[in-house]
Amino acid sequence: MSDTSELSGQMAEWVQEFYRLKLYTNDDVKEFVKSKDITVNDYKIITSEDYAAVPGAPKIEAVAKDGAIDFTINPPESDGGSPVIKHKIYCKTRETSDWGTPIEQAAKVLTGTISNLKNGQMYTLKAVEVNIMGDGAESEGIHVTPMAPAQ
Repeated sequence: MSDTSELSGQMAEWVQEFYRLKLYTNDDVKEFVKSKDITVNDYKIITSEDYAAVPGAPKIEAVAKDGAIDFTINPPESDGGSPVIKHKIYCKTRETSDWGTPIEQAAKVLTGTISNLKNGQMYTLKAVEVNIMGDGAESEGIHVTPMAPAQ
């Protein structure tokens, strides 16, 4: 590259356009990057789309409590080449086919509690890691049954 000021100027224009559009969600950012074919002086500007994929499947462990389930997420071996942004934890009863709205936690938070559950009712949990490319593979579902303490 003979003229780095040209590269700097074109990158600045691209960044200004990005912020002008006020894209805030990961999906918006991903679609914006996909929609651009940015080349400067015959060099393609590399984005995460060029090398990243969705994360692998995490593992989830759980311990039944009185009306609650404590869970721990064990991250997958591969983050897909882009850092994990958050975890999604799904919980449903055996009788339901719908997983409903997941609990979402920041990537650094690997433990949590699902409360207000019915004792004696079996629940199934699964987890998904999310990076800039989207939702990764689902963990295997685990079955947990909250129980009242023995008296």
